[in-house]
This record gives sequence, C-alpha cells and structure tokens, in this order.
Amino acid sequence: MNKKTKNFLSLLLICFSLFLSACATSKNLKRNGDSILLICVVDENNTAVRDFSVSLSKGKKQASALTDAQGRCSFSGIKKTSYLLNGKKDGFTAIEESLSIDQKGSVLCFKVISWESALDTALQLYEDKMTEEAFLLLEKLYFKSASPGQLARNFCKACLFVSQDKKEQALNELTILKDFENAEVQDLLEAVIRKMEE
Repeated sequence: MNKKTKNFLSLLLICFSLFLSACATSKNLKRNGDSILLICVVDENNTAVRDFSVSLSKGKKQASALTDAQGRCSFSGIKKTSYLLNGKKDGFTAIEESLSIDQKGSVLCFKVISWESALDTALQLYEDKMTEEAFLLLEKLYFKSASPGQLARNFCKACLFVSQDKKEQALNELTILKDFENAEVQDLLEAVIRKMEE
C-alpha cells in the first residue's frame, strides 16, 4: 500500500471514530430528525479548543453544546435543511456560518484564532497595506469581559484608525477601555487620549 493510500485510510478512520464518538454525546435539535452533525474546533496551531460554545439554530429552534477536550461536539436529529451555526469562546475569533445539511452525517471543522495570534496577524495585514482585512479579523474576536486580550485588541484597532486619520474612531476604541480596572492602564489611556485630542 502506498503512502497516499495509507494517509487517506488514516484520515477516513479518524473521521469515522470522531463520528462514532459524537453519537454518544449528541444534542437534540429536533425530535424525529434523521442525521447527526459533528463539529470540530481547532486553533491556529491545529490544537483542539475545549469549551467552545456552539449553537445551531433553525427559526425559533436552537440547540447548544460545548466542545470536549478533543474540540468536538455534536447535534443529533438534524434535518436536511439550512441552519445558522454560531460559536464563541473568550479570547478567540467567533464563528457565524450558514449551513446547508444535505447528507445523513456531516463533519464540519472550524479553525479559530486566539487573540494573541489574531493581533500578530492583524499587524502583518496592516504592514501589507490590508487594513480592512485587519479590522475584520479584530472584529471577529470575542471577549466576554474586560481582559488583556480585549485591551490589546482595542489598542490595535485604535492604532489602525490613527493610521487612516480616523481620529474619532480611534478615540472611541480607547474610550471603551476606560472600564478596564487597572490604574496603569487608565493612566496610559488618559495620556494617549489627551495626546490625540490635541
């Protein structure tokens, strides 16, 4: 057996085992459904993301699940139709996808980015003169409360706005951070805001 065939069979075996393990922990969206949907979430290093909150909705019906240690969760009772999938975890990019389920069993994998990597990528995009893409990436980051990641994201967005001579938007990004409860951060923010208002 050649290497290509071995790799294919290994991948097939992994997908099958993921599918089987999902059957035991699936969440019901609707009774009398006819399919299972397995969701996998990994980060920028292809490491499983645990406790990523995933919700699947169709109209007023919704089901939610958290990913396990292998970055997996599943939903059973899935009809062959369209759904909206949302996912989030503090400090990672969020997921919002429209899905069309057209087969009995589906496996969908999503790659999310940690805030540290997202900031590095946004700065690289800025250097490559791709400012709009940098903004879009930063907007996808989810933070449930004031955190170092949120602070860094808003500073980064403010810098991008300054580079585009959008002083008012930059001030708005910095003002959002006034709720951050750290005296050094507050002093820095006030100094930066005073400088920008000059």
